Amino acid sequence: MCSAPTPVSVSTDDIRPGIVRVRAAAGTLASFAVAELGSTIDAALARRPWGIVVDLRPLDAVTPAGLGMLVRVAVAAGELDIGLSMVCPDVLRSALAPQPGLIELFDLTRVSSNPAAFDTEKLTWLNERYIQSLGDDELAARCVHFLVEAGVGVDPGLLRRAMPLVKERMKNLSEVVALLRFLFSDDITPNEKAATILAQAPPGYLEEAATALEQTTRWEAEPIAETLDQLAKSANLSRTKGWQPIRAAVTGSNISPPLPESLDLLGRERTVARVRAAAG
Repeated sequence: MCSAPTPVSVSTDDIRPGIVRVRAAAGTLASFAVAELGSTIDAALARRPWGIVVDLRPLDAVTPAGLGMLVRVAVAAGELDIGLSMVCPDVLRSALAPQPGLIELFDLTRVSSNPAAFDTEKLTWLNERYIQSLGDDELAARCVHFLVEAGVGVDPGLLRRAMPLVKERMKNLSEVVALLRFLFSDDITPNEKAATILAQAPPGYLEEAATALEQTTRWEAEPIAETLDQLAKSANLSRTKGWQPIRAAVTGSNISPPLPESLDLLGRERTVARVRAAAG
């Protein structure tokens, strides 16, 4: 189509987690560029993303070999159940239409008759990746709605500081309520598993924990962890069994963000008060 085609360079980037973009620079999709673009799209398909966007808008012409390659990767994407979107210039749209056999490739008879399935696991994974890609300020702002809807008053500064503790643990933003309610409300009622843990704590253990935490020299995650470890060791308990009663007393749950960092955010006074209250 062009007697002296200009070279085409190809680049890729991730628009967002699970979405890959392949971009062609200005020029002609001639035979020497087809292999590069085709191999780049093949590499993107091999990553098995949720979708691929092929941006061909800068092209000024396309050869029959280029058209064949685009059809091939479109069919390959369909077979792999990967969404493929081609953003084309007018010259490519008009060239695609008359190609023999192209329409037949996308005939409805080729579509599986099995009922469509919505892959919720893939959606959850994508949502989790998107949460992890957010900055702490942006993630905190998005979590406010769910906390407020649950009737939890929010301290924006404290919420922002808590984001690094929960970012890797959330698959949905609504999970922030269960993870961080204890930071913003002193109305702590142990759930069933937490109540069992508290009931099985060694006699006097929680009172000793309250005293030890009250006397911790610096209220930071590292010295708090050292205090908890010493407390567990003195009671001949593993870290897991020694820390769980403290977690249950402070958060009302058997599951929480990392305990020393959580106590650091909660503060010495509120932590000691909750452990003493659980001690009875």
